[in-house]
Amino acid sequence: MYGRTFKLKQKKNPDTKPYGPSKGAGLPGNYTASNGFLSYYEICDLIKKQKWHTEYDKEQQVPFAFKDDQWVSYDNQESIEKKCHYVAERRLAGAMIWSLDFDDFNGAFCGQGKYPLLTTVKKTLDRLQGPTTPIRIHKTTQPTITNHGNFNSYSFFLLLIYFIFPIFIYHFI
Repeated sequence: MYGRTFKLKQKKNPDTKPYGPSKGAGLPGNYTASNGFLSYYEICDLIKKQKWHTEYDKEQQVPFAFKDDQWVSYDNQESIEKKCHYVAERRLAGAMIWSLDFDDFNGAFCGQGKYPLLTTVKKTLDRLQGPTTPIRIHKTTQPTITNHGNFNSYSFFLLLIYFIFPIFIYHFI
């Protein structure tokens, strides 16, 4: 949903490969206004309007873009899909997304529709998971309160994963 930016050591004929020499954070974006950091929609805008060059880092399996002495590594729909496959192949419980508002939330910058990266996450995980039925949790014992005051935290965690998170995603897509 965002990219890390760097200012390369040389403006003319810079080494644009990943791990090339840099001398600090890249310039701030028009909207995020933070050095070393760009939202996905800002990156799309730079590629389209300012004609940044794009390449793909085969080792990290992510795209990067550059122009003059500015360089950014970021995720696109292809790299997000690969990360979803990684989560599924290793049967991980989930993955974190930071931050939803850095995706192209209105579809105006990237030309890929609203929330293209979040949509890719949802569609890929849905496809990998296949059809499912909701899990029903049946109480076999009386609820207990631990000495920490947590009430049935396991059930709450399952409720969060199976019910709240999908509702949150469906709200945006």
